[in-house]
Amino acid sequence: MASPTVTLVTAAPNPAVAGQSVTLTATVIPSAPERPRAPSPSWSAAAPR
Repeated sequence: MASPTVTLVTAAPNPAVAGQSVTLTATVIPSAPERPRAPSPSWSAAAPR
């Protein structure tokens, strides 16, 4: 069984204007109380222009 996680998503730049490229970054961390809350590797995605 997989452990519960929390996913944090941020956007840069924030705020953005219409038509501007935005980079989304997600960080997944474990939420189980018996595990430390150290961030796991992050990923980024950007839409092509």
